[in-house]
Amino acid sequence: MHVEAAVNVLLEGSELSVHRAGLFAYRRYYNYPMRRFKDYNLVLFARGQAVWLIEGVGEAAVRPGTVLLLPPGVANGTPGRQSGQAEHASIHFDLHIESGTDFFQNVPFDMASRPDGWEALYALARRVAEEWTGYELLGRSMVVHDLTRTLLVDLIRRSVRRPGITITTDPRVLEVLANLHERFAEPLTVDEMGEWVGLSASHLRSLFAAELGVSPIAALQTQRTREARRLLAGGSLTVKEIARQVGYEDPLYFSRAFRKRVGMSPMEYRQSAKNP
Repeated sequence: MHVEAAVNVLLEGSELSVHRAGLFAYRRYYNYPMRRFKDYNLVLFARGQAVWLIEGVGEAAVRPGTVLLLPPGVANGTPGRQSGQAEHASIHFDLHIESGTDFFQNVPFDMASRPDGWEALYALARRVAEEWTGYELLGRSMVVHDLTRTLLVDLIRRSVRRPGITITTDPRVLEVLANLHERFAEPLTVDEMGEWVGLSASHLRSLFAAELGVSPIAALQTQRTREARRLLAGGSLTVKEIARQVGYEDPLYFSRAFRKRVGMSPMEYRQSAKNP
C-alpha cells in the first residue's frame, strides 16, 4: 500500500478506538516502568530528557519533540528512575481497516522519531488528553476520536517526508473518495462511482482493493457510519431522521448496518457517547 493511500484509509476506511489518554508530568524524577500493552501506544514528549527502552529495538534517547509510536505487544519504558523534570502525553488506541489488516504494517514509520513541527502534534495530544478527562462534556468520545485521527494523519504525513519514499496513489481513487465525502447520502452504486472517473464497476473495485484494501461500497458505508456517529453523539435527531440524512430510507436496515460496523445499536452508541 502506498503512503498516501494509507493516509486515505485512515481518513475514510478505518475503525479507530481510543482506549485512554493522559498527560504525565514529573517534577524531580522520571520513571515510566517497562510495560507491555495490547494496543498501540503513542507517546509525545514536551519536556525533559531520558533513556527509553523499546523491546526488540534497544535504547532510544527521548527529548522535547520525540514521538514514540509503538505497536501492540512491544514492551517499553524507562530503565529505572532518572532525575530531572519531564512531561509527556500518551494515547492508547486500536486502528484496523475493513479487512482486519493491521493498518500500520502498511505505513513506513519509525518507532522513535522527532518530526518537524512537533509542537503542533503535542498541542493536539494535549487536547485529546483534556477531552478524555472531560466526562461531563457532550460528545466527548466523538471529539477524542476525531482529534486522535487528525493527530495520526498529521504524524504520518510528517514522518514520510523523507528521501526515497514515493507517493503514487491513483488520483481516480482520491477523486472518488472526495465525492463520497460530499455525496454519501445519495443512493449510489459502484457503476455511478466508476462513471465519475471513467472506469467500469469491476475496474473501480480492483483499483480500490489494490490501493486501499476495501471496496467502493465499504468506503461509502464508512462515510455514512462516521456521519451517523457524529449526529448521534452531538444532536437530538431521531434515529429515523439520522438514517435518512446518511442515505438509508429504511431505519431498521440502517440500525442493522450500524450495529454490524460499530458493535452496538444507534441508541446504545448515543448513550455511550453522552456517558462514556
